[in-house]
Amino acid sequence: MASGDERRPVDAVVAALVQDGPAGPAAEAVARARQELHRLPRWREALARAEAAPQDGAALAALTEAVTEMLDLNSALAHTLAATLPAAPAGAVAPTAPPPAPPSAPPLAPPSAPPLPPVPPGLPPVGTVPVDPEAARRNRVALGVGAVAVAAVLVALGVHFLGGGSGAPQLPNSVQGDRMRASTTDGSYPNWKRISADLTASGMVDPQAALYGSLPNATSGAALADDDHRPRWTVMVAKSSATFQRELQSHILDPSGDHPPRPVPTSLPGTMYCDTYDPDDSATEREDEAVTCVWTDDKYVIMVEGTGVDERLPASVVERVHAGTEH
Repeated sequence: MASGDERRPVDAVVAALVQDGPAGPAAEAVARARQELHRLPRWREALARAEAAPQDGAALAALTEAVTEMLDLNSALAHTLAATLPAAPAGAVAPTAPPPAPPSAPPLAPPSAPPLPPVPPGLPPVGTVPVDPEAARRNRVALGVGAVAVAAVLVALGVHFLGGGSGAPQLPNSVQGDRMRASTTDGSYPNWKRISADLTASGMVDPQAALYGSLPNATSGAALADDDHRPRWTVMVAKSSATFQRELQSHILDPSGDHPPRPVPTSLPGTMYCDTYDPDDSATEREDEAVTCVWTDDKYVIMVEGTGVDERLPASVVERVHAGTEH
């Protein structure tokens, strides 16, 4: 759970989602938050429950948990929301008090009782797992979590072969010279159990992931155990499936996206899709934004996400990961 100043955007976002939304710049940020919440089944279900019953305490607790998790993975969006949304007024989303219990009934839970756990996962999402806070504007191929950001984003150790079979992509020990900082194979990747379940629901098989490098500026709430700097690179490898292929195509063809990921030329078999930076963003804004490329054929999936990098680099890294020449 976020705390202190990081808690205020959570309450304000929840209030904006279940009540009449704000106007002006805050409206766009809330719209991006709403779209991000549709990326994972449990987030989407929590949002739907709270919208249907905005005075239901359990529904609001689940939505609060979902918003907290989403903003933890999307620090740039969290900062935007904190800067544009007013603080939620006291009791803005408080549930209606229940009627008095009869004398023989057991006492109600005290106000300090913990909230109910978040809504369990439902059906796989239409599209892929979210990774970047700007997904609403660019409908990026957000497979990590990134992270992606995701985050929370994805990659395996360089000596790890997916499934051990010949021809399976081998993941690097570093990316563009940036060292590995966290991986799924040694248990240091944050929130991997939950992320892995969502990736599996989207059709990936045996996903493995790791994080590389550091961004220059420390960011509270987005750090790994070793320091307060967000990772620069995410690489993920998984086995593909017919379910994943369908989900990916649904995401690519989704008419609600402003700028769907585009196919890019590649020497690899299969297909590669990449997104781009928003053309209206300044060079300073791009330093905190990510670009993602995903390659897939009928056997494997490789995803590479880079934050603040030349937008041509992720596709090159994907090809080198596939060839086993990224070290």
